[in-house]
Amino acid sequence: MNKYIKYALIIVFVGILCIVLIGWLTPTIICRYPAPISPINTTVGSVFMIKMTSNPTTGYTWNIESIDKSILKVINKDYKQSNSGLIGAGGTEIWQIKALKTGQTSISFGYMRPWEGKEALKRAVYRVYIR
Repeated sequence: MNKYIKYALIIVFVGILCIVLIGWLTPTIICRYPAPISPINTTVGSVFMIKMTSNPTTGYTWNIESIDKSILKVINKDYKQSNSGLIGAGGTEIWQIKALKTGQTSISFGYMRPWEGKEALKRAVYRVYIR
């Protein structure tokens, strides 16, 4: 095999390895409901999680009421049912949010039945500082 091809393959392998390690070593910030008094401090490109108790069997779920999409991007929303084994038992909503650029913002959630069009039963506002 040509020595230049070997070098190119080594460089590609090292590059991929670095990308994987950076993603793996990037700390994940986890916040829970109620919203903490102190802000979420993160860096550009980092992903943080917000976990909130929820019980969708009642029709109530957490919904984003406001978010600055130029600074934050929701990359995933998931629900984990509790391990209680009880019918109708609640669980946890897990929101994964990526910081896109430096700045200060907040993200607010409302716990509601979206189809009712009423005020949220609960609210949570998370301040986010991105450096």
